[in-house]
Amino acid sequence: MDFWKDYLIGVISGGISKTFTTPIDAIMRVPRIAKTAQPRKGQQAIVNVLQIKANEVSSLWRGNLINMLRYCPIQGYYFALKAAFKKNDILYPHNPNPTIFYQFMVNTTSGSLAGFTSLAIMYPIINGPYFASGHYYYLKTDQPPPGLYNSISSRYKGFTLTSIDVIIYRGLYFGINDTLAILNPYQNISTCNSFISLMSKYMQAHISVHLANTCSYPIHTIRKRLVMTSEKEMYKNGFDCLIKIITKEGFFSLFHGIRINQFRQNIGPSIGLVSFGELQRLVAVEE
Repeated sequence: MDFWKDYLIGVISGGISKTFTTPIDAIMRVPRIAKTAQPRKGQQAIVNVLQIKANEVSSLWRGNLINMLRYCPIQGYYFALKAAFKKNDILYPHNPNPTIFYQFMVNTTSGSLAGFTSLAIMYPIINGPYFASGHYYYLKTDQPPPGLYNSISSRYKGFTLTSIDVIIYRGLYFGINDTLAILNPYQNISTCNSFISLMSKYMQAHISVHLANTCSYPIHTIRKRLVMTSEKEMYKNGFDCLIKIITKEGFFSLFHGIRINQFRQNIGPSIGLVSFGELQRLVAVEE
């Protein structure tokens, strides 16, 4: 019962975070559209965003429902499975006097296991648009699109590299946040002002997401590079891509574009962590 309660709270918190960040994603897409458009049309696209009328604000949330349907279920699994793994006595024997390092390792490994398991369950759904576009191609041309097959293994194409990314990101995402929660003197709302408590929780979540995103970003760069060069076949696999990037472009090229990515990716997951904790607290009070 606790698993499905955590799952439902995770789904709701995912919906809250996605609703908050959808307008940011919509605005961030404009410069990319402007680059591919003619100069005048590109400039007009940016002006249109800056001069949004009151009755057009809702357009910033266009497509939010579809994003939530893809994002929220896996978000629910992340939180529910993390709690389930953390409570497992086989994985983590009871320790009456755990050190902060031990608690950090428990939190991190629970998060990594939850991330991997959730991805294994939801990966075909995450890749749904790719297969939908492939079947549309088949209907229009009566020929299967290149690289698309109907086998189960094709549904998990790219899973290995994505799973490494998720294991690193979710492990640190949950590990750092849950450990900082133990150290946060303002964590308990009864000991301080509710606004101070909420802001302290957001800051600990923001630090966790920032560090997790930084550590996993090189994998994100490799995945992006493999997708961009898939037709040219420049790299044999992810490891070959990593070696060639470091030798030819330098180690720090793995972090190219991280600043704008941090701006886009930090807000939503931070709100997700805070909203999950607050919703859990409210449910516990009601019970």
